[in-house]
This record gives sequence, structure tokens and C-alpha cells, in this order.
Amino acid sequence: MSTASKISVVIPTYNRKDALFRTLQSLFRQTIPSEDFEIVVVLDGPTDGTLEMLNGLGSPCALRVIWQSNRGQAVARNAGWRAASGKIILFLDDDMLCDSELVHHHLAAHADNGSTVAFGPTPLAAESPWSILTPALQSDTEYVRQRLSAQTEAKFPDDMMVCSNTSLPRGLLETSGGFDERFFRWFEDIDLGIRLYERGVAFRYVPQALARHLFVKLPKTSIENQYWCGRNSVLLCRLHPSLRPYTLCTSLETGSYLKSRFRKLAIRHPEVSTTILGLFYVVANSLRLIPFVQHLAIWLHGVQCRIQFFRGAIEEAGSEEIYQAEFGFSR
Repeated sequence: MSTASKISVVIPTYNRKDALFRTLQSLFRQTIPSEDFEIVVVLDGPTDGTLEMLNGLGSPCALRVIWQSNRGQAVARNAGWRAASGKIILFLDDDMLCDSELVHHHLAAHADNGSTVAFGPTPLAAESPWSILTPALQSDTEYVRQRLSAQTEAKFPDDMMVCSNTSLPRGLLETSGGFDERFFRWFEDIDLGIRLYERGVAFRYVPQALARHLFVKLPKTSIENQYWCGRNSVLLCRLHPSLRPYTLCTSLETGSYLKSRFRKLAIRHPEVSTTILGLFYVVANSLRLIPFVQHLAIWLHGVQCRIQFFRGAIEEAGSEEIYQAEFGFSR
């Protein structure tokens, strides 16, 4: 067996050249011998000069670059692991600062040659630029870290996913068919994780396998992404009905009459709601140093995210009536 076939690090990327550069630099400093692993970067149709950056980059280990049109993360991840030579595949995102022993710990987690999915912590990196999302993200990741450290086994469905900082034997990807490419963005990792879990595959938390999340996403981008979160939540629930109580798919009638009425109007007239809420958000965000206004900006951001989520979910469902018939239940 050639040394390059021990473990392959697969990184899909789209228009995050600077973050990807930092991710790769952290991978170049791994303690594991450079001949023992390779990096496979899948360019999902970026337009920001990522390819040119990679072409001029020197790497101490094998570095492969794959180009595809913008077809989404599921397609990119599949292209990456299928082109990889490693018997173990480690998936990373393009905004991770990797501990120097990250790859070593993932490789060690599979030393017994068993069918295990290994995953490590992804706390927020201190180098992340501040935004109104930073405090909540920092709190959430710390909560997850404490929960994982306290529990003795992976929790359903929270830990059943094949996402960033997760490794598994290539054979599991081959027999499962890999990621479902109907998920353009979001939740392809949960779908695959649930399918593997239902086959009896064990999920193991490896606290030493540390990759810090360099969060560079703009609040505007996170709002736009909620559209795909909504679409793929409906798809995920249809494929795995047991997940319905755990998703954000809720009745459009939740809350008071005025609240549900506003929600429906905002969903049906997104151009108006986006303009009005966006204007209020810009004003609030510019005054965010005032504690009350900062909370207001966070709330407005959440409202915009929820509207985009419902828009995507309704579109995937087929209509507002179909969505309400499927998800207008009491939890």
C-alpha cells in the first residue's frame, strides 16, 4: 500500500479564497508525515481567483485540485472522495483552522479497521471577524463541546452527520452511495449520517481532533442560505420522517393571529419584506454598540432568516397549502 493511500482530506470550496488559504496552511503543518496523507480540493465553480491561488501554492503533501461547475456541496464532496486515493476520508470545510495533530487523530480513530464515523470539535476560531452572529455561534459551539464531552455515546439525531471535521472509511461511502446530490446546499451531511446510523454504523467523538471554525460568513449570506435550509429541511423530512420533530419545519399558524398574518404576508411578498426588514436591520446593525439595539439587530436578522426558511420550505413542498398540510402539526 502506498503511503498516499492512508487518509485523504477532502475540502469543497466556493468563493472563499482567503479562508481556504488559511485552512490549507494549517494542514501543511500537520505532524503526520506528509507522504501519509493527501489533500483534495474541489472547486465548486468559484469566481474569486481560488484556482489561481492554488496553482501558485506550494504544498508539502500531495495536493489535488478538481474543478466543477457550481453544483453544490453534495456533488463537490462526492467528486472529492471518489477522486481520493485514501482508505480513510476526512471531510473539512474551507474555513477551518486545523490543529497540528488533526489528521493524526482521525487516522488513529480508524486504526482498528472498523466501520466507524469519527468526528471532532469545531469551536469558533478567535481569529473570526466579529459580527452580530459571533456571540450566538460561540455560545452554541461551546454548548455542543460540553455536551459531547459529558456524554458516553453519540446522540440521535444531533451527532448523526457526516460534516466538516468528520472521517470515515471509504468503503462506507461506496456502499452507501455517498451524499445525496438532490441536496444542493445544507443537510446532505445529516441525510448521509442518518442512513449510516440506520445501518448500525457507530459514531465516535474524538475530542483531540480539533479544527477551529474561522467564521467569515456575512450576516446577509446567512440569511440567503436559509432559503436552502428550508428547501432541504422538507426534503430531509420526506426522506426521514423520524426527523420531523427535530427540524425547523413548523406550522405557519404558530403564534398570535397578527404574528402568523405578518409571517404569511412576508412570505408571499418577499421583495417588500426583505426591503423593509433589511433597512431596519442596517440601521440597527450600525448602532449595535448600544446593547438594546444590538439585540434588536439580532432579532431582525432572525426574522429575515425565518422568512427565507419558510419561502424555501414552501417552494420545496409545492405550495403553501401542501406545506401546511404536511407540517402544520403540534409538537
